[in-house]
Amino acid sequence: MCDYCDCRQHEPIASLSEEHDRLLALSVRIRAALDRDDGAAVEAGLGDLIAILEPHAEREERGLFVALAADEDLRACVPGLLAEHGRLHGPVDRSPAGVVAFLDDLASHIDREEHDVFPAASQLLPAAAWTGLTAV
Repeated sequence: MCDYCDCRQHEPIASLSEEHDRLLALSVRIRAALDRDDGAAVEAGLGDLIAILEPHAEREERGLFVALAADEDLRACVPGLLAEHGRLHGPVDRSPAGVVAFLDDLASHIDREEHDVFPAASQLLPAAAWTGLTAV
């Protein structure tokens, strides 16, 4: 992940970024299991990933996305982020191609948040927004 803008100085972003790191590490494990044709390891990895992803996405939607929607300069990105979350929340196609597509979508979404959304939020959200986000 990038650290060029120091957006991780905000605890909510630091916490979400840490979870992104964990999700991406699990994705690597799942891809390796796919390469070995180890269906049990793929399933176990997906279970671990989803156990992190679901509460993570809920925190983003109830916290950060609400704060973004309240900001005139940032609200336009929220519908796209929610649409991406919607695609990631659905049942995962367990075929190898379906798992790869899911992991690719997740990586793309994380990249967007880490390199676009989090830095913009860090620079544009007022201090009061961060206080509220810490509580979510």
